[in-house]
Amino acid sequence: MNDVLTASGRQRLVKSERINLGKYGRWQSHQEFDFIVAVDARPLAALIADASCGHRVYELMTITRPGDILSYLWLTYERVDDQVVEWVERYSHSEAVLDYEDKQPMRALPFVRFDRCFKWLGDDMQAFEALWRQNRESVFWIEKMRDLLALVRTAQGRLRQCGDFLIEHEVAMIDAGGHPRDFLDQIERRTTLESVAPRTSSLPDEVRDAIEALIEREDVGSVACALDDYWLWRRLVTEQVRRSQRSGRLPQEAFRLSGPDEGLRLVNATDWGGEVHIPYEGFCDGDVLIPPPWRRFGSEHAGPGGRLDFAFGSCEARYVLTRQDRGEMACARRKVLGEWVLYESIDPRCADEASGQDRT
Repeated sequence: MNDVLTASGRQRLVKSERINLGKYGRWQSHQEFDFIVAVDARPLAALIADASCGHRVYELMTITRPGDILSYLWLTYERVDDQVVEWVERYSHSEAVLDYEDKQPMRALPFVRFDRCFKWLGDDMQAFEALWRQNRESVFWIEKMRDLLALVRTAQGRLRQCGDFLIEHEVAMIDAGGHPRDFLDQIERRTTLESVAPRTSSLPDEVRDAIEALIEREDVGSVACALDDYWLWRRLVTEQVRRSQRSGRLPQEAFRLSGPDEGLRLVNATDWGGEVHIPYEGFCDGDVLIPPPWRRFGSEHAGPGGRLDFAFGSCEARYVLTRQDRGEMACARRKVLGEWVLYESIDPRCADEASGQDRT
């Protein structure tokens, strides 16, 4: 997956910009103090990088106002007096972001958290509050927000043309006003400094190719997978959404998907237009079974007259992909894929059962 953010655009976002607000004094003191901070848009770069991989697409595509940019700015203290630091810690409720090991005050924080600590209060204002508010209402911030919004719009346009089926499907839901997040009370905006979506799959090419071939079979109508591999689930949900579009059926009716009982860390299938069942206790069945290591194996069912699905404690599995090599089985064909093994049932009863089901 190519990043929709150009190298020059990324450099503009991650580069820190120094802002010298000037000096201020304290009441009954002749000393003056510097107020110098730095601002960058690394959280915006992280968001765009994640959206390039299909993660947080809704969050990126709903940036429409200059003010939306503020949620993706990061502020760092350069020369800031302890009085200002203490003030921000007190009014931003920053206990949760402090380092509990050394109890040192934070030196950087989301811009909006910092900004909310300074308000116009007339004669009751601290001198540093007035200094910040004067700067914040300058044309500098208007121009900065507009400049970054233009960069975001370019990234949004490139995302629309990225060629990824699920991204294009999610963007279409957003355009139509039918995205699941359209019905929440607010848009979640996260000020994170690093992207989290993996750029590549953790699975070997030969394993991914085997899964690809299986799910494209018309007689395969369900997958139960214990792996938390982001790109594998992108491919599974792609197949589900395509089948749903072709058949006019609900996603789980068109292609049933079940995940691991502990859930999927980054996968939000509803954002993509699909659905994945999470059992939360145990593991579900499927025509294709990619079981967890703890899944029981009944060797007594693997011999002559046995069934592959019964051997793996299932009543559906016709294909089992596992890293636990069970050796040759009389009830299945065995294909070694590096450290993985694919078993395919040779029991005609399984084929007959599958052919009798609607796999549209």
